[in-house]
Amino acid sequence: MRPEEKSFHAQDVLSIAWGHLTHDTYSAFVSPLLPLLIEKLSLSLTQVGTLTAISQLPAVLNPFIGYLADRLNVRLFVVLAPALTATFTSLLGVMPTYSAAIVLLLAMGVSVAAFHAPAPAVVARVAGEQTGKGMSWFMAAGEMGRTLGPLLAVWAVAQWGLEGMWPVMLLGWGSSALLFWRLHGVDVRLPRQHGMFAILPHLGRVFLPLIWVILFRNMLSVEITMYMPTFLQQRGAALWLA
Repeated sequence: MRPEEKSFHAQDVLSIAWGHLTHDTYSAFVSPLLPLLIEKLSLSLTQVGTLTAISQLPAVLNPFIGYLADRLNVRLFVVLAPALTATFTSLLGVMPTYSAAIVLLLAMGVSVAAFHAPAPAVVARVAGEQTGKGMSWFMAAGEMGRTLGPLLAVWAVAQWGLEGMWPVMLLGWGSSALLFWRLHGVDVRLPRQHGMFAILPHLGRVFLPLIWVILFRNMLSVEITMYMPTFLQQRGAALWLA
C-alpha cells in the first residue's frame, strides 16, 4: 500500500458520509407518504404492504453489485445514487396509478442497492488504515438521514402538497454533484482480494449467523417503520406526529 493510500482523507470520507445522509434521507420518505398515497390512490393495506415489499426487493442485487465493486471502479454508482433516489421518492406524489407507484419504488430500490453495496468499499479506500473511523462517520450519517427523512417529507408536503413536493429532490442532486467533484478521478477499486472460494470456509462461522440475525431484525424494523405512520394516522394522529 502506497503512503497516500494509508492516509485518512477526511474530506473525501465526509463527502461520502454526506452522500449517505442525503441518500437515506430520501429513502426514508416512503413510510410517512404512505398514508397520503392510500388516500390518493384508494389503496388497501395489502397493496401498501406490496409497495413496501417492492421497494425492498432489489436488495437481492446487493451480492452482484458487491461483486462488481470488487472488480470495477463503481464510483458512479455512489455518485449518482443520491440524485436518483431523491428523484424517485420526490415524484411519488405525482404517480397517477398504483402500477406507476410500483415501478417508481422498484427503481428506487435499485438505486438504494446500487449505493449501499459499493459505498463501504469506497469509504475503505479513502479512509486508508483508519477504516473503522471512516465507517463510523459513514454509518452515523446514514442513521441521521433516516431520522431526518420523515421530517423533511412531511415539511415538503406541508409546503407544496403531495404532488408539488418534487423540488425537494434538488438537495439530492446537489449531493451527487458534490460527490462527483470530490471523487472525480479517484480510483475507488480495492486491491485484488482473494476469490470467493477462498472465504467459503468462513461463511458458516461468521456470515450465515449474521445473515439470520439481520434478516429477522430487518423484518421487524421494516414492519414497524413502514406501518406505524399509517396506523397512527388512521387513529387520528397528525401526519407530522405519525
